[in-house]
Parts: sequence; C-alpha cells; structure tokens
Amino acid sequence: MNVRYHLSGTLNRKGEDKIFLYFRLNGKRYKLYTRLKVKPEQWDSIRMCVKRKTANALAINKYLMTQQEKVLTIFYNALAEGKEENEVIALIRALFQPPEANDFFSVFEEFAAFRGKYDSIRTKKKYLVVVSLLKRFQKSTGYKITFQTINLSFLDHFLDYSFEKGRQDSTIHGNIKSIKAFMRWAYDRKYHDNDSYLVLKYKSPPKKEPIVLTEQELIKLFTHEFATEDKNLDVARDLFCFACFTCQRYSDLIKFDEAQLSENLWRFMSKKTKKGITVPLVGYASPAIKILKKYNGKLPRIHNAKLNEFIKEASRKAGITREVEKYNYSGSNIKVTKIPKWKCVTSHMARRTGITLLLQNGVPVTTVMKLTGHQDLKTLMKYVATSEEDLKNALKEIKIIPSNQK
Repeated sequence: MNVRYHLSGTLNRKGEDKIFLYFRLNGKRYKLYTRLKVKPEQWDSIRMCVKRKTANALAINKYLMTQQEKVLTIFYNALAEGKEENEVIALIRALFQPPEANDFFSVFEEFAAFRGKYDSIRTKKKYLVVVSLLKRFQKSTGYKITFQTINLSFLDHFLDYSFEKGRQDSTIHGNIKSIKAFMRWAYDRKYHDNDSYLVLKYKSPPKKEPIVLTEQELIKLFTHEFATEDKNLDVARDLFCFACFTCQRYSDLIKFDEAQLSENLWRFMSKKTKKGITVPLVGYASPAIKILKKYNGKLPRIHNAKLNEFIKEASRKAGITREVEKYNYSGSNIKVTKIPKWKCVTSHMARRTGITLLLQNGVPVTTVMKLTGHQDLKTLMKYVATSEEDLKNALKEIKIIPSNQK
C-alpha cells in the first residue's frame, strides 16, 4: 500500500492550500483531507512534508507521519483479519474526521482545565463561566452550537442575546475573546477545521478612568480607629493600605514571608509575572513597616472575596463617601450612575491608588514601572487616574503667552 501527501492545487483567500492524503486500495485511488493547510512555498513536495522554517513545522510533520503510520497499520491489520474493503476505508476516513458536534462543550471544558493547569485556577473558572453561558445561550435561543456553527451568524445571535440580557460591552468583549481563544486552541489541535471563528469580533469597551483613593482619603482610611468588634474591617484596611503603599498585587501580599524582608527591602518573585520585585519600604512606602510590626512581621491572610467585602465596609465607616460616576456601556446604550466611592473599593484599587499617587508626586514613570514590574507604559497607564484638579493644576504651570498680552 502506497500512502502519499500532496497539495490540492487550489488556494484560499489567505493563499493557503489544503494537504490531502492519497492511497490506493485494490486498484482504486482514494483522497482524504487532512484538515491542514499550508502555503505552497512552505511545502516540500519531494519529502511530502512542511519545510523546516515554517511555523509549527515539527508538530505538523510529526502529525502527518503519525497519521501515515496509522493508515498503514489499519491496512495491514485489516489484511491479516480479512476485513472487507469498505470497512478498511471507513477506519482510515475516521482518522481524519473532526469530533462529533456534541463534543464542543466537552472540548471547551478540556481547554479550561488546560488553561487552569498552566495559568491559574481563576483562569479555569473564567472559561468554565463562558461554557455555562454558551449552554444557556443555546437553550434560550435554539441556536445549535458546534465547532462548525461558530461564525458570523453565531456572532449576530450571541450579540442579540447579550444585549437582551443587559450585558456590558466589557463583558461581551471578554466573552468573545474567550471563545476565540478556545477555537484557536482547538483548531491548532485538529479538533475542527472551521476558520470562520476568526471573524468574531466585538468593539473594545471605551477606556474608563480608573477610580482611586485620593491622598487625603488614603490617610483618612489608614488612620481611622475601628471599634473592637470590627476586627475584620481593621485587618482588611491594613492589607489594603499595605498594597497601596507598596503598589503590589493581592496575590503577592498573601504570599508575604518574613524571609523576604531584609533591611527594609521586600524582595520576592511575582506570582503573576514570575519576575523578581524589590520594594524599598521607605518614604511613601514606610507605613508598610508599621503595619508589619502590628502583626509581628506576618501579614494576616483573608480570601480575596472576603477582603473586598470587608474593605468596602471599612471604607464606608472611614468616611470614603464622596460620590463618583460609574459608566456602563451596552451596545448603543450608556448608563451613568452616581454611587458613593466606598462601593467601588476593592483589593485591586489599592495598586491603582499607589501607582497614581506616586506619579502625581513626581516619581518618574520608569521608576514606578520598576516597582510594579510592568514591562510597558501602555499597561501601566491603565492603572493611572487623572482628576480634573490635576489637569487644571498642570495647565496652570504652563504659560506660553503672558497674561498681559492679547
């Protein structure tokens, strides 16, 4: 039995050609699509494989070789067992068939488990939430979800469903990104050959001005005396303020160890970025030392959900009650609500607050990036809030034309 690979000779819009497997059985020539595509210049027609410099060449060629060996194994086993020709063809065709449509959700769950293993449990939960969402969408709309139906029609139905449920643009954008990430992962692993998922797109939500505590509000919270029965609020306040003064993430706070501290320098490996961070606990960050002494050098630990619950109540009792505007975007609808700032306080606001206060006090951006571990300015600036008062004061400092001239 002779098994060979050839291109079809027909290019798609991306200039790619399909790779087909050819074989002969009892004088008949058969042709099967491998569900792989390459550009003609990437294909070695003599060796019947992808050229080495092609992206993922090693993985693609290994797959082709493995499939070729499986075809030959099926043929020789069938020959030994005396199977009919149609049985042999069916077994070989099955090697290149995509999974059944109802495998979509089980494969999505496999993807979530994969991401949870290599990223975090939180990432796994995020994708499982999308799986549940798609199941509800399918049940509510009757739109059958398979690998092959993730296309523009799906996008139209999904957006209508999301708007009907009052989903915010940021949520819709995140869900679409998650679905595309899964489809790309499944495509790379040959679970499907539908590249229509690439057209899925929803506008990025408008950039919102981050809400942070002012210097006065941070001082008010830090110095507030809580009642004895409010111990949880007291601990939550201390953890939040420690994050404000050090500009670090909650995930690194809960991993704090006395051994990381030496001569007022906190050195540790960031859980998220896997990079070394050094925080000098001096000047602006010196109140962190006071917090550590309060707990004998060991920071208390609270689950993030509980911390967010307690810090809101602590902020309310400390008088962080100034109203702020919150914008929610859903399609063409914009909803503006005014709420007291304490309702917006979360563990992540601490990092944003610290970064904003350092920049407002003239600390160079590159120095702040060194402290926070950010690799690029664009990411850092997502954390920075600029008030109208800051803008007004900045412009007052610059005068091009003297005030006594027209």
